[in-house]
Amino acid sequence: MDSDELDQRNALRSIVLEYVRSQLSSWGDVTKIAGRGRLAGTAFVVKNAARFLWSIRSGGLADHVERLEVAAKAYSELTGRPVEDSEDDLDELTSQLIPLLVWTDLSMELPGADPFRRRDVLGAADALIAYRLQGNRTDDTLLEDVMTAYWRMDQDQDETLDRIEEMGPTAALRGARRRGATGRALLEEYRVAWNRWFEARGIA
Repeated sequence: MDSDELDQRNALRSIVLEYVRSQLSSWGDVTKIAGRGRLAGTAFVVKNAARFLWSIRSGGLADHVERLEVAAKAYSELTGRPVEDSEDDLDELTSQLIPLLVWTDLSMELPGADPFRRRDVLGAADALIAYRLQGNRTDDTLLEDVMTAYWRMDQDQDETLDRIEEMGPTAALRGARRRGATGRALLEEYRVAWNRWFEARGIA
């Protein structure tokens, strides 16, 4: 990779992570809300992902729309992808990266949390961006395992959102508490898949 390609990769990663962190900040202080340790952080992701995604699907969070438009324009300029496709990329990358950012924040602040580190997130972001730009294709079997775990988790979240639309947010979220074990198990699969990917690269 020459210096121009490296600069472009770093700039693209910065756009994506800045946008993802702006979305995560709308959830509040992760370390205060999540409590102590990895399992509490996992429950935090499961609970807040449903609420956050519901607010987007239902047309809420006007500030989200503004942030997305600004980030998508910058992403589009670097990648040459249409702005609408760039918005789709950013929303998908947000769903994929938010769990890693939560785990990283927990590991930085809370004793006993899993040791996700900043450099782990940087490597993961680069891999996910490349995967997306290559049409969701990769020759990396461990990254495929990560994505398989992600799509299983994403399908479960979509089913939760469908129930919210059918039943309304209050009733559906009460039901989601009863199904929380499923969401936590799927998110744990995602975490384990990432750890294997990190270990294979000597960064975990």
